Amino acid sequence: MHFKQQALRRHASFRFAAAWCVVLLVGILVVACSSSTGSGSTPTPTAAPKSKVSVAYAGSLVNLMEKNVGEGRGSSALANEIKGKLSFPDIFISAAPAVNTTLMGAANGNYVSWYVPFIRSSLVIGYSPNSKFASDFQAVASGSKTWYQVLEEPGIRIGRTDPALDPKGVRTIIMTELAEKYYNQPGLSTKILGATNNTSQIFPEEELVARLTSGQLDAGFFYLNPANADQHGRPFIK
Repeated sequence: MHFKQQALRRHASFRFAAAWCVVLLVGILVVACSSSTGSGSTPTPTAAPKSKVSVAYAGSLVNLMEKNVGEGRGSSALANEIKGKLSFPDIFISAAPAVNTTLMGAANGNYVSWYVPFIRSSLVIGYSPNSKFASDFQAVASGSKTWYQVLEEPGIRIGRTDPALDPKGVRTIIMTELAEKYYNQPGLSTKILGATNNTSQIFPEEELVARLTSGQLDAGFFYLNPANADQHGRPFIK
């Protein structure tokens, strides 16, 4: 907000946007979108003037943003809406630096001029305490069982985000593929996730917590911040 105030003082038509990037690296995106351009420059779309600051942020930040700051959804999906002129946030907080870059440069509409990392997080496996597999996850926590053994069990219902729309969905796949090598378990990723676009596991970012809480899922892949048991009363495995 401080950056926006400074920018507005410099130029009445200057728009500010920020985006964060989670999991290992997080960032702020600052967008300079002037409604008037000089010769040879690329005009940047602007929304109609409004009295409130509009914020679009990664769905994994719902609780951090206290559910009142803006609109939460998959970072890539939000970026596509901005480029498609379907969304005009003043602040965009994404969950990956790679998403930020899709809004930078003349070829991408010059929506974002630069960004600054400001938060780190990590992937965890959140599970329902009411799941029939809850005792298995408790065994993982005590060290008597491995997390991937539980996720490979028949009938377990796992939730994750769409890798085409959300960076966490991509990182979930990378994490299981790395685990194959680390634990010397060939085929582990496929055993847990199935196909990368396995529709039986893929849900919108903003639905994962609700589905786990309601018992529709036994476990899911989350960033540490929305999976925190203190926030949701839901246990998780690091």
